[in-house]
Amino acid sequence: MNRYDKVHLRVLYLCLLATFGVPERQAMAQTYPDHPISVVVGYAAGGYVDSFARIVGAKLSEILGQSVLIVNRPGAGGAVGAESVMRAKPDGYTLMIHGVSSMAIYSAINAETPDRNFPSISVAAIVASTPGVMTAPASLGVSDFKALMARIKAEPGKHGYASAGIGTPSHFWSAQIVALLGLDIQHVPFAGGAPALNEVMAGRVAWMFDTPIGSSAAIQSGKAIPMAVLSPARVAGLAATPTVGELGFPQLADQVSTLFIAGPTGIPRDALERLNAAYASALKDPDFAARIAAFGSFVPAVKPGIPTAEDFARKEYTTWFDAAAAAGVRLH
Repeated sequence: MNRYDKVHLRVLYLCLLATFGVPERQAMAQTYPDHPISVVVGYAAGGYVDSFARIVGAKLSEILGQSVLIVNRPGAGGAVGAESVMRAKPDGYTLMIHGVSSMAIYSAINAETPDRNFPSISVAAIVASTPGVMTAPASLGVSDFKALMARIKAEPGKHGYASAGIGTPSHFWSAQIVALLGLDIQHVPFAGGAPALNEVMAGRVAWMFDTPIGSSAAIQSGKAIPMAVLSPARVAGLAATPTVGELGFPQLADQVSTLFIAGPTGIPRDALERLNAAYASALKDPDFAARIAAFGSFVPAVKPGIPTAEDFARKEYTTWFDAAAAAGVRLH
């Protein structure tokens, strides 16, 4: 074989490689996901985020054709679970359903390492936004927000308020009201909304903020009474319950919490696009959309796609970080 033939064969080989050789990124686009996906929830089983994640995970599994496994890693207001995801291999197979609001609050109130920079995550999709509902124990003997606050002021240092964990929206919503009214009351954090709400129903704390669906069973049982909703407008199913704006706290009215599908920085764009498209497809299913509405949640009316989800998450992180920092709340 002469030199010309060798060159000719090499050119032919390169042409064939270009034609049939599939780059790794393109291959992933065609095959992702090809094995089960783990979705980390940074809160205890049975709470709002866990329940929401299981519904979303089941639907994504149906659309993607792979198992979606929910892994509970509660602790530090969701930070334990979130940090485990951020340290994971960025291949799209370790994700989380989490709120950047929790991440922002936790960072802002951590006196050692407050960080206004957006965390090291890849955002795949906006899941939904959810208002907060403040409930108090029926056994406390108060029927509305004004009476509850009067009781707390009359008995300084005697009561506590529960939360789903330090640095969660559940914590921060209450902490802002405490600061605004100058209340003498202790924060009692738990590893999720469900155990915190149990304390409310048992009458061992004065109140807590949870989601509409998280609060519904306690309210329906008669063991907890709704005091206020943290939302721009009154919430369906709680039409008689005033908003925080109506009660004199308009600055809190827009502080709903949004959940995102996210993973560690560096997940290939194709995998993120696949996840984004899968969730967009899920939202077109009327039954799935109805299940989201049943949580008292709503999907923000924004343009679909990864850039929008990323921009929304970054703006929400900054808003919550600045609000938390301004409130002067610290880990305790």
